[in-house]
Amino acid sequence: MRAFALLAASLSLALLACGLTEAPCGPSTCPSGCCEQGVCRENSSLTCGTAGGACQACPLGSTCSLGSCLSLPTCTPTTCARLGKDCGQVADGCGGTLSCGDCAAGSSCGAGGTPNVCGAGSCTPTTCLAQGKNCGQLSDGCSSVLSCGTCAVAGETCGGGGTANVCGRGACTPTTCAAQGKNCGSIPDGCGGMLPCGTCMTAGETCGGGGAPNVCGRGSCTATTCLAQGKNCGSIPDGCGTMLPCGTCMTAGETCGGGGTANVCGRPACMPTTCAAQGKNCGDIPDGCGSMLPCGPCTVAGQTCGGGGTPNVCGASCAVSCPSGFTCDASGVCVGGNVQGLSFDVRTFTVSGTVTQNGTVPTATSCSTSPRGFVVFTETTRGYTFTHAIPCMGSPATFTGLVYPGTYRVTVYGNTSVGSTLPGASQVVQDALVVN
Repeated sequence: MRAFALLAASLSLALLACGLTEAPCGPSTCPSGCCEQGVCRENSSLTCGTAGGACQACPLGSTCSLGSCLSLPTCTPTTCARLGKDCGQVADGCGGTLSCGDCAAGSSCGAGGTPNVCGAGSCTPTTCLAQGKNCGQLSDGCSSVLSCGTCAVAGETCGGGGTANVCGRGACTPTTCAAQGKNCGSIPDGCGGMLPCGTCMTAGETCGGGGAPNVCGRGSCTATTCLAQGKNCGSIPDGCGTMLPCGTCMTAGETCGGGGTANVCGRPACMPTTCAAQGKNCGDIPDGCGSMLPCGPCTVAGQTCGGGGTPNVCGASCAVSCPSGFTCDASGVCVGGNVQGLSFDVRTFTVSGTVTQNGTVPTATSCSTSPRGFVVFTETTRGYTFTHAIPCMGSPATFTGLVYPGTYRVTVYGNTSVGSTLPGASQVVQDALVVN
């Protein structure tokens, strides 16, 4: 046994004499984390291990705790009754949806102002875009569940920034020099900053001198290079207590770490958006990655793409502005107001002019108060008619009266009972006269 110990000691001295050192990551240099490609990593669901052992990624549905992957608790879906809902679809709290039934005749889902609860009137669904949401599921305010997409940016999760259904990053807790087993130089803090770990105070010791990066020790330390580490941007530890600048990204569109590898220039992967995520249901929209996304046609009678005033959303516009308290729904109908307190402003226009017959004034042989003829204004789309008399006496033959705004077909005919020289049959004198 004594001979074996002497042999081991001699071998260690020989290795030191040849300039060889122990591995930079192990139980002594990474006591509270795991080793990945020779680098000490903090425990997470992607890098999980103990006391300098090899890192592993935890399976879906589990998390890393004290260096071991542990299964997350299972999710128990809620119920419609527990949520107080009686119609439409709602999220079950576990990634699925619940069907809560239909409303009785005369009521609709969400019409009373409470989503997924039957009420009188009609309900206008909201959109992910209108609510400022971009991930996960939420109620549309009426009877359905909106799917707002997934988070495409690396490191972001749905609600991770503290706002429900909005992609974001959670708060980051920096590591410490002690947690990483380091006592000199500077190391990354795990949150994008650098952590100063002090200087070596013992005579003869240098930072990394014993072969362990950022650990005081004796012997010479050979600094690594950006090329050796496969890095080309930002700064990295050189293994001997100093930070090594690796340059900047020069290619347009590339950023340092943009492709998902730290300190390597790259472009982020582009995740096309969806029509649902943008709250669109018709026409074509940009997908955010250089292509166009077809969102389909409008299938409801009377609706056109953008007809309700929102681009790429099926809808219909009301022919006239709705009364105070009412809104124009997707079918082009004024809804939602109090029918007991209506107030209307009737707009009218005065029309007037003269009528001639072959360039001369038309006459009548036996009239005193009866008109010699009539000018008739018929609205071509709404059907109402205004008839204005041409008085019996006077020259020229004039008419005047009120009409509503609209497009009119104008005709003239004579009063044969007073011997008018104008024919008794109506003649169209203007086929489309716009009054507004």
